[in-house]
Amino acid sequence: MLQLPSNKPFPVIQKFLQDNEQVVYWYMVLSISNAIKNNEDRTQLFSFGGHNENIAVVKKTDYEKVLTDAIGIFSKNEEYEHAAFARDLLQKWKIEQVINEKPTE
Repeated sequence: MLQLPSNKPFPVIQKFLQDNEQVVYWYMVLSISNAIKNNEDRTQLFSFGGHNENIAVVKKTDYEKVLTDAIGIFSKNEEYEHAAFARDLLQKWKIEQVINEKPTE
């Protein structure tokens, strides 16, 4: 999980996240990757504020959206290895969902 400074106001944190979008998305992809490996229903992305009082979380239902967004960010910035990692992770996760899906009959 990415630890953001606890002594900065939220607008400063928000600006950091926007200015360093590529790094933030890489941390998010790695966090989702670990959550998928551990079959977790959600993962913590980053925290800010004293004593981790504010923690950004992504739920399993949103993994696809975050990974798709990451692929776009990485591709735009010509970080093709990161884009490929996120793409492969998304494909693997989707395949596992189909394999583990319970029949509805």
